[in-house]
Amino acid sequence: MVNHFVAFWNLENLFAPEGFPEREPWIAEQLAAELKGWTQALFDTKINQLASIIRQMNGGAGPDILGVCEVENAYVLQQLTSRLNTQMTNRNYSVVHVDSTKDHRGIDTAFVFDLLKYTVDPNAVFSYFVMRRTGTRDITQVTFTTQGEASWLRSATTGRLAAVEPTRAGDTA
Repeated sequence: MVNHFVAFWNLENLFAPEGFPEREPWIAEQLAAELKGWTQALFDTKINQLASIIRQMNGGAGPDILGVCEVENAYVLQQLTSRLNTQMTNRNYSVVHVDSTKDHRGIDTAFVFDLLKYTVDPNAVFSYFVMRRTGTRDITQVTFTTQGEASWLRSATTGRLAAVEPTRAGDTA
C-alpha cells in the first residue's frame, strides 16, 4: 500500500495585499478596514512563514496533499505554491481552488497537491455551501488519482483531518 501524507491547515485570512488589482470589488468594499495596512511586505512575510512550516511537514518532505481554508483567492495560493516549488526541488505543487461566491468575506477552501504524485479531473471537483445559523465556509471535494488508486477528500471547517475513502481502480462497489 502506498502511503500518502495528507494535512489540513487554516491559513487564517491569507489575503492578497491591500490594493490588489484583481480583488473582487465587493470583497474590497467589505474588507477595506481589515486590509488597511496589509502591505506587500507583510504578505510576503506571511507567505515565507507558511512555506517554512509546510516544508517541515512529513519529516521535511512536505505534505503530498494539503487542504487549506481561509484563503482569499487563487492568487494567494499560487504565491504560496510558487515559493514552495522554488524551495523544494522534490515537489511540484499545484492548486485546486473553488471561488466562494456565498461567503460574506469571500473566503475560500482549496487543496495544494503534488503534481508528481497526483492528477485531478477538474470536472470531478465539487463545492458545497454549508448554512448554519449564519453562513460558513464552503466544503470543496476533490478526487485525487495516483497509480491507479483514487481517493476523495473533503475540506474540513473544524480543523479536523479530512476524511479519506480510498477506492481501487476497477472497483464497482
